[in-house]
Amino acid sequence: MSVNNVTDVSALFLQELKNTAKNRRKVSEPTESERKKAMEMFGKALRDCDKAMERVMDKHIESVAKSAKEQALYRKRKAQADRAKASAEEQRLFNEKILLSRINQRNLLEEIRADDINRRELLAR
Repeated sequence: MSVNNVTDVSALFLQELKNTAKNRRKVSEPTESERKKAMEMFGKALRDCDKAMERVMDKHIESVAKSAKEQALYRKRKAQADRAKASAEEQRLFNEKILLSRINQRNLLEEIRADDINRRELLAR
């Protein structure tokens, strides 16, 4: 069958539409037992969906709790490391001050000795 223009196409589809309308199966009303069974199946599907959502939420809550615990442990370790680093830096600065103080004291003692030797030499002349 060939189609020459839009009108022929429209006529062809209209004819097919009428043929399929005649051949359609008539849907009967569902019985009470079928309706009850469908409602039970729908309820079961809803419960299954609820259980699946609960499992997903439980896993999510567990992963969030685990992540929070790991972050807290990391922060605790980092704080300890930071305190140890700060304490080591403070101790290094303290040791540096002590070393500088000893060097200054030695220099001062050497100056005092040199002055004492010079004074003795002057007194001895």
